Amino acid sequence: STRDWSSDVCSSDLPARRPRPVRGFSLVELLVVVAIIGTLVGLLLPAVQAARESARRSSCTNNLRQFGTALLNYESARKGFPPTDARTNASAGWSLHARLLPYAEESTIANRLDLTKTPFTGAYNNQVPDPAFAAAFATPVPMLLCPSDPAPSVNQCNGSSYAGNN
Repeated sequence: STRDWSSDVCSSDLPARRPRPVRGFSLVELLVVVAIIGTLVGLLLPAVQAARESARRSSCTNNLRQFGTALLNYESARKGFPPTDARTNASAGWSLHARLLPYAEESTIANRLDLTKTPFTGAYNNQVPDPAFAAAFATPVPMLLCPSDPAPSVNQCNGSSYAGNN
């Protein structure tokens, strides 16, 4: 008694094969996620830049406040405001900024300057710094630098970047 098994099994009698669950992401899903992340970064970047500029503006305001405080400290100690460029006395040629250094907590730079000596020699339109003060002149003073200014911290003028200082 041989039995024909082929006649018993019909293709319609077999249970339908379930597709195996696919692990991972399809390329379309991956591209959608990348596009969403790119959009979020695109929206976030201007906000980050605005926050940075706001911090620089706050730092600039603080620098100006320090400058004003140094000016008032000078006036309180000497009973008058500093001369801007008194060419009539022995300390001719020193700027307002140099005179305010000790009152702006920049005494390390101020100690390297001798305000009783002339800082420059030569004609007015062709002045050369005194070599004794060259290191002090090359030192940037953070209070006089605008944080938003891309210019170098030491320039050919007087080393400050706020309007009216150059």
